[in-house]
Amino acid sequence: MISDEVLSWASIGDCQVAHFNSSGKLTFISPDGLKKTNQYLEHDSGDWRDPKRRQFVRRDLRNKPYVAHGENVAYGALTGESGAERFMLSGTFPFTDTTAVLFSDGFAAYINEPGFIEHLLRGKESFVKWSGQLAAKDLDKFGRERTLVALFSD
Repeated sequence: MISDEVLSWASIGDCQVAHFNSSGKLTFISPDGLKKTNQYLEHDSGDWRDPKRRQFVRRDLRNKPYVAHGENVAYGALTGESGAERFMLSGTFPFTDTTAVLFSDGFAAYINEPGFIEHLLRGKESFVKWSGQLAAKDLDKFGRERTLVALFSD
């Protein structure tokens, strides 16, 4: 919500909010709600392509506490399951001198890439082509699943 030049934001899981000023400088990015989960899973030898692994992650780590090595490594997702609200993050920031605010799911690897904001400001065609080229070069890093909503101030 934007009111009196202040943007109120909320995010969960791997959805994040980023703010760029009119110079294209990244001035804010919300915390990564999957950081601890991903760190935990990196030390686990499972393969995401294994259905049992995906079942474990979705059944045991999503929307409920899961403690490993003395730390909660669970994550939240808006799936209709109870418990997601405890994983919601929120805040506010001034929405002035702003180029774009990005709600990103799967775009985390792109945010700091040279050319990100420039291609976004050029429009859909430029941005889709640029992001597709990055994904084609390194699918593991840039992935297939990406969702982006951009808000621009006057």
